[in-house]
Amino acid sequence: MAPAQTVWIAVAAVSALSLVGVSALVVNAPTLRRLVPLLVDFAAGALVGAACFDLIPEAWARHAGALAIAAGLVAGFAAFAGLDRLVHLVPVVPPTEESAPTTTRTNSSLVVLNLAGDLLHNFVDGALVAASFLAGPALGVVATLAIALHELPRELGSFAIFLHGGVSRGRAIALNALTGVAAFAGAGATLAVGPRVESLGAVLLPVAGGTFLYLARAIVLRRPRHAIGVGLFLSGLGITALAARLA
Repeated sequence: MAPAQTVWIAVAAVSALSLVGVSALVVNAPTLRRLVPLLVDFAAGALVGAACFDLIPEAWARHAGALAIAAGLVAGFAAFAGLDRLVHLVPVVPPTEESAPTTTRTNSSLVVLNLAGDLLHNFVDGALVAASFLAGPALGVVATLAIALHELPRELGSFAIFLHGGVSRGRAIALNALTGVAAFAGAGATLAVGPRVESLGAVLLPVAGGTFLYLARAIVLRRPRHAIGVGLFLSGLGITALAARLA
């Protein structure tokens, strides 16, 4: 099989995880409304875990310096802070009967932040998968499995954030699928440019980490204090850390 074909198959397998929310179609609306706040707390922990145990170490492994990583984290965090402030000025997502009952303009901004963060992260994932296969088939398989292991808890949380922001189940699935397409764009860029694009991945990884940290902060600060599930947050953090260790 040609290397390019192998890359597309691997990226398709990783991108398929973005459809994890399809399972919600069999859950009735009242049950889903009860589950979403719990999954959102889990998502916040998974986002912090993805940044601290996946994206930052991966950037370091790809020879990004400490200063470059710190600058990327700050850049991603600051960019999302600016985007968040902009979205607050114009609500973009109307509430639906399947969304959390407290859906507000604030929760709508979480949808935009989540979508933007996922697009960036999945673009980098696709680029890294392709670069790994260009370096060798065995390395490509290992990279694909590692990324898939990291992605599963985060994609589940991403779907919950869309629902929490007032998006219907069908639209949330479509948005998650859209973020999966970004991985193909990243892989295509790598196949066109070659392994040199891997250096771009080292730059973008901490930026993506900064966006995840801001989104996790926004989720925690916008949840009622009494409703924050610390156990679920720590579960998301722990599962992501475990996935990074196993990868």
